[in-house]
Amino acid sequence: MLTAAVLNQKGGVGKTTVTLLLAAAAAGQGLRVLVIDLDQQGNASAALGIPGDAAEFTAYEVLDQAAPGVAAAAAVAAPSWPGIAVIPAHRSLASLNMSAELGIESRLRVALEGLEGFDLVLIDCPPAVDRMVQNALTAADVAVIVTQPTRFSLEGVGQVM
Repeated sequence: MLTAAVLNQKGGVGKTTVTLLLAAAAAGQGLRVLVIDLDQQGNASAALGIPGDAAEFTAYEVLDQAAPGVAAAAAVAAPSWPGIAVIPAHRSLASLNMSAELGIESRLRVALEGLEGFDLVLIDCPPAVDRMVQNALTAADVAVIVTQPTRFSLEGVGQVM
């Protein structure tokens, strides 16, 4: 299983769009894909048909519980996207950014331990360098930094690196 964090500190550069297109392309090739939406705006979740307010388990619970296997319990099949499941975002994710608890940045990695049934995990990150992004990078094998050929977008790349 390959895990990729899709990020940039700058908003509006296409992180969610790239996440969704990568997920669709991989699923189209027969891969089983899990999208984890860590952006409290929840655009990836909504696009995949599972808004956070409608889900029993969200990325908030995954990070709050941080136990091996909890990610598998939270994954929900995306209704109109064959081969893709999602762990939806929830606005409560913002409260985890305020935590000063030691080790909070590795909670997603712990929650993904023992996850089976997926070939690719894509983590849609918020436009920030915060606890959500730290969790994504700690859990990821690779980082995909999305940018546009503009000054402020490119500055966001430098700030993330």
